[in-house]
Amino acid sequence: MFQNKITLVCLLFLLSMGISHAQSFRGGFFAGFTASQLDGDKLDGYNRPNLKIGLLSELKKRRRKPSTFGFELLYQGKGSSTWIKQGGTGPDRKIRLHTIELLPYYKYYFTKNTSIRGGIAFGYLLSADKLIEGEQADFKDGYFNKVTFDSNIGIQTKLAPKLYFNIDVQYSIVPIADVSTEDVLLNKGGMYNNIVAFTLYTFFN
Repeated sequence: MFQNKITLVCLLFLLSMGISHAQSFRGGFFAGFTASQLDGDKLDGYNRPNLKIGLLSELKKRRRKPSTFGFELLYQGKGSSTWIKQGGTGPDRKIRLHTIELLPYYKYYFTKNTSIRGGIAFGYLLSADKLIEGEQADFKDGYFNKVTFDSNIGIQTKLAPKLYFNIDVQYSIVPIADVSTEDVLLNKGGMYNNIVAFTLYTFFN
């Protein structure tokens, strides 16, 4: 799995660099972490820390133009991690989701160095597993939807030349799962990604 992630990041890097060669675009790299939960499971709280890493290409902002647009290609971990809400004690339980996403976005500058952005993240689930009392197990095929659609809104501020800090909030537009199961971690209704991300960005040009 780790080697697959490295290969994926390299491919995204080559794609982003190729696009950013266009004179009106700039390419960049970002990395950070997310605090996530799944609304609709039997766990709660933003207790699942995850890696967020990827590349972007963005139209260079023109003078006197308050807005721009771009897109990101990224890997992002999601899921939940906490104690069972009712009737349980013992080690931590975890649901772990690994996704690749394409995020086109629109960005608006309300000051010279601070902007707000919004977009729709189109995701593909690479794998899903769970951890109960230290024992790892994969979810059966069909528990989670392979394709996801999440709304994304964020705020970005400039820290230094070519260095930016971003806070994003992401939430599923449609359920990521609609299961009917007696699984110890899952309810019978739909489930939704609920994520807060903290990320550093740098640009190549």
